Amino acid sequence: MKLFFTGFFLIGFSFFISAQSPLPCINDCVSSSAIDNCAGSRISDFKNGALFSSPSSCPDGSCAGSVWRFPAITVAGGVINATVTIDELINARIDKIDDDAATDNNGDSKTSLLAPRISPDIPLNGVDRKGYVQFTVRFFSANIGDGYSLLLNLANLSVYQYDVDGDNAGNVNIGNNGSWFRETAVLKSKDVANPSILLDQQTELNTIEFMEGADKWVGSMSALCSKTGLSGCAQNISAAKFTKPQYSITLRLGYDYNAGGNIGQPSTQFGVKFGCFSIPSSIQLPVNMYEFNAKRNNSNVLLDWATTYESLNQGFRVQRKTNNIDFEDVAFVPSQALGGNSQIKLTYRYNEVNNFKGVSQYRIIQTDMENKIRVSETRSVAGESSKHNLVIYPNPSTDGVVNLVFENSRSLRDAVLSNMFGQQLKKWSSISSNTIVLENLIPGVYHFSVINSDTGEMQNAKFVVNK
Repeated sequence: MKLFFTGFFLIGFSFFISAQSPLPCINDCVSSSAIDNCAGSRISDFKNGALFSSPSSCPDGSCAGSVWRFPAITVAGGVINATVTIDELINARIDKIDDDAATDNNGDSKTSLLAPRISPDIPLNGVDRKGYVQFTVRFFSANIGDGYSLLLNLANLSVYQYDVDGDNAGNVNIGNNGSWFRETAVLKSKDVANPSILLDQQTELNTIEFMEGADKWVGSMSALCSKTGLSGCAQNISAAKFTKPQYSITLRLGYDYNAGGNIGQPSTQFGVKFGCFSIPSSIQLPVNMYEFNAKRNNSNVLLDWATTYESLNQGFRVQRKTNNIDFEDVAFVPSQALGGNSQIKLTYRYNEVNNFKGVSQYRIIQTDMENKIRVSETRSVAGESSKHNLVIYPNPSTDGVVNLVFENSRSLRDAVLSNMFGQQLKKWSSISSNTIVLENLIPGVYHFSVINSDTGEMQNAKFVVNK
């Protein structure tokens, strides 16, 4: 589905776009001045990145769990630092975390962009394949501690994704709607219409919006129009605009290959710019709280969170919600900071006995000494009896066959199978069998969601098919 409007288009409602056939290319470089409109405002300057930490098996920092630090990333006033964490690699590899030698379609330097090089993990030759690398970028005050301890909320932030282009993958008519190699660039939404996506709908660039479990992703997919360098033409650039302050952004940069000729493992250049934001002149939040996690351990639920900064902090109210009843307080955890003030990382833990068989939701409400509050994101945990009751094997699959087994469960279940872009492939209702066998699956990443009809518990799982 391709939507056409006069001028520019903002995503503000829910729809799904699968990998449909692209429109013909516009050869000229269409001006992107109405989209990339932060030239005279504060913008980011990502360069001189240094590896901070990585798994012992990955000394070059190119795999999941690696953290890169970028100092002084701002151009127009104020100094902030940033980290780039590699969260996940699916059917993809990182050739370079940031290419400071990148240039645009006019040959001008694009050193200031966060410009990773990404390629498929195997040669592409006649079999459909999709992949991506997921990054989380966090922003820090450069003047507190080591410069990477106090998270900063940036207001009015826009994220620009350059050079979203592709080609015809050898122009071989194999697979649905012909062949292609198309780049994809999506961001994780924080709430409804936040961010909104701005691009020129009069060009051949496509919008993408999909759900993965409880997470919504929005962004763009290229046509078959390749430009030289990190193109800033309107055919190849989209903007994500946040209406609420953000201290972190999670994005996926990847590819969609619809089987064509043997194109090997093309190393794709991406370019990301952060712009239009304002830096707080003083600390705006009484507490910078992050790393909030909830995990079941038999009949207990363990909650962990941390702070990097506290000012006049009383402590934290722990709240729980079950059976669609309103959240209720279950505990109060006082601040560890002397006088409620701290500029170092403090970690917190609360352990609750919880035998509920359905899904429990938890959140933390931070309260300062002026009784101002800040509410955390919500975390969900499965019921005690349902732990590990979904088994998927083999994962990854090498022959297109996957078995889904529901252990120790007699309940009826509803289930949905989706691809990596959120497109629903199959739906089941009132399943009574404990086993589902999926066959003839093409290579790719799949998401399986199942709801227990008795408890309302939802489980989400991911599996991979390689051939």
